[in-house]
Amino acid sequence: MGKGEHKVRGRSNLMTKDSVTFEQSSGNVFADLGIPDADEHLVKADLASHIRKVLQERGLTQTEAAKLLGTSQARVSEALQRQSGPDDV
Repeated sequence: MGKGEHKVRGRSNLMTKDSVTFEQSSGNVFADLGIPDADEHLVKADLASHIRKVLQERGLTQTEAAKLLGTSQARVSEALQRQSGPDDV
């Protein structure tokens, strides 16, 4: 492959940098996609990501986290699912 050429997902087709258009993100993927209440979705996704990171760092299960938070395992699971996107909110 020459400079500026990239293999696309294992295909033999070559694509140069000049053939791809990029758009600068606003920093909120939900807003970029035109999803209603984008700021709320971003906050929930960020919170779920942070909770997941803390659970992993502390080696806690969802059940253990639920006991510490005074809620059910199902609610912890539901909160963590919000990281996936607006369909899970």
